[in-house]
Amino acid sequence: MVLAHYSQVSEHMERYDQTAGEERMKPFILACVAALATTDAIADPMADLIGSKTYWQSMAWEKAEQSKIWKMSGWGPSEGKQETGRTFAKERQVEIDGKNLRAYLIVEEAPTRQNELSIYSTELSPDECEQIGNWLVRKFGQPKLVVDGSYKFDLVAQGNTVESIDKMSQWDIGSTRTTFTCAGLKKTAEEKFGEKNKLSGILVFGSKASEREIKPLFGLRCTQQYKIIGVDRAPANLNDITIIIDENRKRVRSANKIPFPGEHQITEGSIELKMKKGDDIIEFSIDRLTGVYKGKSRSLKGGGKIDVSGRCEKMTVGERKF
Repeated sequence: MVLAHYSQVSEHMERYDQTAGEERMKPFILACVAALATTDAIADPMADLIGSKTYWQSMAWEKAEQSKIWKMSGWGPSEGKQETGRTFAKERQVEIDGKNLRAYLIVEEAPTRQNELSIYSTELSPDECEQIGNWLVRKFGQPKLVVDGSYKFDLVAQGNTVESIDKMSQWDIGSTRTTFTCAGLKKTAEEKFGEKNKLSGILVFGSKASEREIKPLFGLRCTQQYKIIGVDRAPANLNDITIIIDENRKRVRSANKIPFPGEHQITEGSIELKMKKGDDIIEFSIDRLTGVYKGKSRSLKGGGKIDVSGRCEKMTVGERKF
């Protein structure tokens, strides 16, 4: 009797274990099916390679045309306008983190022949541009440098604030240098009316030997002393000025990062700016070795002439007294 009861209990427990096991397996099976379906839906072999740190670490740029991305199927001849010294060899669509972009294989002719992969879109919202930047961080880690040259200004219309987005991030991965840039205008008025702000997103992969290394913005605080030419009066002091130097865009900017108008020239030895305002021409130069600052203002109508002199010291961008 006891054995019979034990047998019935054992049989019941086996059925329970089997049923419970099946119930426990259902969520796991459903999760696996969902994962497989999702992978099939969004998988892009090229995006997998683009986001592979191992791939770029082992990239032999002198043999780029023999690498997987260059040889994979889906490329077509580039039909756009060519640039002097740059040959757009092939192009194709690529999807990165759910965003459609256009990829180009480019051959740079100078100073030596180099290959480059450029991925581009002019239809990204600010959030989408940031999303791709976050995707790159997940794949490659934090960038070695982020340069944010963005600034805001107000239009005549009240409340119509416009932000100029200009953000660059750069990674060095083995012999590869990759740079991601988000640039464009973000307008408050367009957002209020439900219109989409569109930025350009550019992702470039190339050799560290040929790709330009981005540089951080830096500030200068300059003393000023002016002298009116032709007037018998001692030089007088002016308030110090603060400017920001952007070596990536070759621009001189104001303290709030807005670029000055005019002709800019930034070299290893000097920083120069020439502006025209009405009938006046204003120009200045800064010696990067000595910090000596020289400026002058001249009128095209033959009016007063002013010379300015001073000295500049480097400062941190955004540095405040209090």
